[in-house]
Amino acid sequence: MVKLQKLIAIVDPKEVFWIRYILEAYDNLFFMRTKEKSIALIEISHHKACQNDVIEIIKDMGPRIGLKGYFIEKRL
Repeated sequence: MVKLQKLIAIVDPKEVFWIRYILEAYDNLFFMRTKEKSIALIEISHHKACQNDVIEIIKDMGPRIGLKGYFIEKRL
């Protein structure tokens, strides 16, 4: 079983739907869920090979989605 990497980010709560919409356009390369609705803490699961892609997408969308910060959860 493949273990997915996770990018955790805090964004503007009003933009969560838009982020999900954009990521779904990438043909199931990324899976997003909201971990904490009150602060719009999202988790984007992705294959290790797609890590640079997801970081680039999040950085590019940063100003539009009110990105407050992100990190990659390290898997052991």
